[in-house]
Amino acid sequence: MSLSVGTTVLAIDTAAAVSGAALASAGSVIRARYLEEGPARGEALAGAVGAMLEEAGVEVAGLDGLAVVTGPGSYTGLRVGLALVRGLALVDDLPVVGVGSLELLGRCASDSAENLCAVLAANRGRVYAAVFRRRGGELESVAAPAVYEVDELTRTLAALAPRWLICAEDGDVLPEPVTRALEETLDEVGYETPDRGRVERLAAMAGDALAGGEGRSAEAVAALYVGETGARPNRNKVAAGRTPL
Repeated sequence: MSLSVGTTVLAIDTAAAVSGAALASAGSVIRARYLEEGPARGEALAGAVGAMLEEAGVEVAGLDGLAVVTGPGSYTGLRVGLALVRGLALVDDLPVVGVGSLELLGRCASDSAENLCAVLAANRGRVYAAVFRRRGGELESVAAPAVYEVDELTRTLAALAPRWLICAEDGDVLPEPVTRALEETLDEVGYETPDRGRVERLAAMAGDALAGGEGRSAEAVAALYVGETGARPNRNKVAAGRTPL
């Protein structure tokens, strides 16, 4: 992975079961930490980030920007990450790069896959999914993140191509009806679970985005809920989904 030389970025991922933070500077990741899910995750993450910055001799004011995973994912987890990033960014007016969970999964997958579907388990046997196609080495979005019923996802993929790589989050178990339907419908289907390098990949993506002037204000980076949340309406920050949660 590469960063634009001179770019210093702090990346935080709390959308996955295992939260992580990475600090990257001058083209390489210099610190990375992962925290198992547990009570007081927000406090633990903030402490880990503070210790990581201190070890590296970097102050928040010295960062060029921050990155955070925006979802879909755990409601509580997403809020923890966004709250921490916003708090850090607002103090020193730093730009923020928000990256969706499914896009991050796709970019952690093997470079050899031409057709790729990033998938996370949703409720009631459904899945969150985003569809990508690789052209000239670059991953392009074919279908934005949405909630799919099993038969709808298999029909969608079969209509696009006969061979697919399904990329699922580490520790995430796809419902058995999903894997069975995919294998019965597609000519060829493979599965891949990225290793723990996802927060490092997030840092690399953010470094490139910041160098290209794509950072946004902290207030403009919102959680991505593909459908309504069970806790409360997200007003106008809900991504359009195929099926409401």
